[in-house]
Amino acid sequence: MNKKRNALRNHLNALFEISKPERNGIIIVILLIVAMIIYNFSAPYIFYSEKPLLNQHIDEIDNWIANNAIGDDNTEKPDYNSLLLESTEQPNRKLFIFNPNTATNEEWIALGFKERNIQSLRKYLAKGGTFKIQSDLAKMYFITTENYQALKPYIDLPESIERNKQTYDSPKNYNAEGNGKYETKKYDDANLKVEINSADTTELKRIKGIGSFTAKKIIQFREHLGGYTSIDQLIDVYPLNAERLDSIRKFLIVDLGLMKKININEVPAEQLSKHPYLTSAQAKSIIAYRNMHGKFNQVEDIKKSVLIDQNTFEKVKDYLRVN
Repeated sequence: MNKKRNALRNHLNALFEISKPERNGIIIVILLIVAMIIYNFSAPYIFYSEKPLLNQHIDEIDNWIANNAIGDDNTEKPDYNSLLLESTEQPNRKLFIFNPNTATNEEWIALGFKERNIQSLRKYLAKGGTFKIQSDLAKMYFITTENYQALKPYIDLPESIERNKQTYDSPKNYNAEGNGKYETKKYDDANLKVEINSADTTELKRIKGIGSFTAKKIIQFREHLGGYTSIDQLIDVYPLNAERLDSIRKFLIVDLGLMKKININEVPAEQLSKHPYLTSAQAKSIIAYRNMHGKFNQVEDIKKSVLIDQNTFEKVKDYLRVN
């Protein structure tokens, strides 16, 4: 038994026995692997220890941009994109329709801009700068080509300059002297009034802060409603918000005589359910009550339906009629 055990031990020793050169080779390989691991972790700190001091000079760059951004479009502008080390990939950025002339700080932050970028924008606008077309935003030094391409579809500005509409012939009349010379009545922006129940996109875009996209949305919502009863309803139009609406309110008027009302004694449920202020269930409940109890005598009778609460009634009543 001992002989077998010794023979097995000798066999295993012979199987795993390595020579001195082999042992030295294994040690060298291990040392090389350890050295490579150490190099991979330490190389960036050894060879790239001096980082660009962008933050140290960013205020000077911002001030330069704010003081020089307004001027001749042909003036050559240094390329500051190479100084921006921030990644163009912004996973927390939210893309939505915005106008760079009226966007709030919160909107800029949501779009992925840093506080110092927003300060530069504010300085530019405070000095009289304005963004007239989409590509004007790309001129800001901190917006890279990649970022501009991502933002472009959401910029609520035209792609190119349209014909100047600030002066209108309305109308050309003889002057007071009656000497046969026509004088043109100049259009004054301060007196601009746009009637939102009849205006087309061209008229709406005369208002500073309303671009093609917003104008189309205003008209689409108007068609679904049947007309606006109040300027405040524009708050429901994307991308308008309370701040932007307040800035354009003075240019807007509402003609209630242009509203289209729905006859609730004749309208089918399918058509009534398309109104923005009624759900499909609410519309069906109105029609069901009519079918069960007969025609409505007055609009207020729709509150007899269990699904029509006071809040819904107040919103929709001006769009309904019984005759």
